[in-house]
Amino acid sequence: GAAAAMHGGGRNRRSGRGGRNKNFDRKHSHNNGNQSRSDISNMVQKEDEISAHRSMKDCPGIARMVSCQFTGFNGLVSLGHDGLLKFWDVQQKNMVYEENLGGPGQCVHFAPPFLFVAYDKVTPLVPDIEVGMIGVYNLEAQPLARKDLMISEAQPYAHSQRVAAMTVGGSLLISGGGDGVVRLWKYEESVQSFVFFQNLMGHVRPVTALCYIEGEPGSGRLWSGSEDRTIRIWNVNVAGTSQCIDMKSSARRSGEDPGGHSSVVTCLKLVPGDQPFVLSTGVDNKLIVWNASTNAYCGGTDCTIGIQDVELGAIPDPTANDGRQLNCLFLSCKQGEFQIREWDSDLTLRVRMGKRGHRNMAHNFGTSSIVVLDGGQFYTAGRDGKIMVWSVRPKGGRR
Repeated sequence: GAAAAMHGGGRNRRSGRGGRNKNFDRKHSHNNGNQSRSDISNMVQKEDEISAHRSMKDCPGIARMVSCQFTGFNGLVSLGHDGLLKFWDVQQKNMVYEENLGGPGQCVHFAPPFLFVAYDKVTPLVPDIEVGMIGVYNLEAQPLARKDLMISEAQPYAHSQRVAAMTVGGSLLISGGGDGVVRLWKYEESVQSFVFFQNLMGHVRPVTALCYIEGEPGSGRLWSGSEDRTIRIWNVNVAGTSQCIDMKSSARRSGEDPGGHSSVVTCLKLVPGDQPFVLSTGVDNKLIVWNASTNAYCGGTDCTIGIQDVELGAIPDPTANDGRQLNCLFLSCKQGEFQIREWDSDLTLRVRMGKRGHRNMAHNFGTSSIVVLDGGQFYTAGRDGKIMVWSVRPKGGRR
């Protein structure tokens, strides 16, 4: 069924569950450990710019953007604080579908065949108060139709406050709300939708980041980050009770291990592989690498600026003419810039080069998302409402 498609399809896409990311093959990094890549800053060029969403003082542009593929479509989906959901053809650079959700967009997540969209809305049962909604689209069912999730008839919403993070794990949709609750939704074939299953309680401020690591059938490990500056690690059991088994906090600093972040946790990203890693970023400018199997600290770096999101990808090696690729992290920055940082093949985070976009060539107000495509091209979405198209050209390359 649809849940099986979500479970299997996600393993080869960017949902970060079990399979190797097709743009991040760490076994084939060609770094020699000595060569400088500083000239990458001269190889990143803006190719195009799209005014995608309205941006005003009280409506800060694009909340999130993801790549999305289903029958007849291969492109980008952007969600704006203007309440609009838009589908973009990346080849033609034009919009092919638009829907008004009726409230500010917050977060979007794609796990085939489902697109999950989080937005704020006033419900009749709670007049004049916005609550957190999650709309679900089965993209292989035509015409496109959204089904909003609800906890119960008496609570016709997903969270009592905005939904800022979503991920999937097996047959589960997992959402994090401004109410500090991590909520599990289980797919039910009988109703062809997700129904409320379980709450994970522990965070005392809004949940801002989620990352799921597939385990044995019916189980897995969930990492959750929050504005309370902590990362919680949960054993998730579809057949029984889930529980918190570990917590990362700067209060637990020990030696080189920072313990966690000293400010809001903004992103958790799985680097899949035989030995998986979890990356965490925060407003404290830190990028920390954790062993996803043991939860142990592996290393980190100061990015000199607050990071909003992380994407994995590969770009052409600017020092080579033979098509070799560099495995990189693409970091969305809170002040409208972005960074590209190279990984060593052993993932020890010996960063040797970076690209920091200048204010006059990146976004105003903040970069919310980066989507990396094959061939050295990537897209950034900003809180200024714009989508920008960038390319990296190898040495001697042409447009």
